[in-house]
Amino acid sequence: MLSSVRPLLSLHSVPSSLFSCLLVASYARFVHTNDKHMGSLLSTPHQKEETHWHPDRILHAVKSPGEDNFGIIILNRPITMNATILTNLWKKAKIRCTVDKGTDRWISYLSENKLNPAHFKPDIVTGDFDSINQDSIAKFETLGSEIVFTPEQTFTDFQKAVNEIGRRVKVDYIIAVAESNGRLDHSLSNINTLYMCKRLPIYMMSEKSMCWVLRASGGNHIIHLNNEFTTGKKVVGLIPVGNPVHNTYTTGLKWNLKNQMLSFGGLLSSSNTYEDEDAQSVSVRMSAGDLLWIMQTPSKE
Repeated sequence: MLSSVRPLLSLHSVPSSLFSCLLVASYARFVHTNDKHMGSLLSTPHQKEETHWHPDRILHAVKSPGEDNFGIIILNRPITMNATILTNLWKKAKIRCTVDKGTDRWISYLSENKLNPAHFKPDIVTGDFDSINQDSIAKFETLGSEIVFTPEQTFTDFQKAVNEIGRRVKVDYIIAVAESNGRLDHSLSNINTLYMCKRLPIYMMSEKSMCWVLRASGGNHIIHLNNEFTTGKKVVGLIPVGNPVHNTYTTGLKWNLKNQMLSFGGLLSSSNTYEDEDAQSVSVRMSAGDLLWIMQTPSKE
């Protein structure tokens, strides 16, 4: 559905897992740093003609040439993802990180699903450790996890975790596990991290949705689909982050955009869906700006 500001006042029609992804601050704060690695992550990427996205490969960690290295981060939010999907991602990740109290939540999740922490220990535990249970630190330190204290307050724990991963290994993308319910400030801050990390794709994943940033520098974005993503009128959204997004053009959606500007205080595309259940792809392009692409993922018990 194409809308002005009004749909922001009627989000009851949107699944709760998408709620805080749809409420994105209109101007994200850019923080400068002397950290060379973080600076490279934040720098503007080179212009491309076309960028291809394969959410099915991301969700199921299906490796393909050039896309077989990824990291996973567990953030400080409740973990309700399907255990088969999440543990598969965890096992296949090149590097695994839990962030501050997200470490406590990971231990609880493993216990709830009767999984042995020794088989699912993070490679690194990061954060300023202002909320984590010290027993959790001791537990994973004993199991061989690297404990990385990051007290710097210029960046969030999420941003610092991304930086610590980048210091250790080269990855093609990062999956950040974070439900969007309960703490809107956390959700908006997490989206800001996706926006700020311009050279490294970060997919934020929850039980029922995933989102990532499409940038004008990526050219024509092709999001490849299959039936598990398109059946059942699953919801998608295109929400501007940072500055207004100019000349937005889409194909493959029920309500396509035709060279329109998206901005807070203006037009948004929320509660959209695919043109039909056999859709093979969606294309998105814009002349300037960045869009948060939000899509519902298949429900698995």
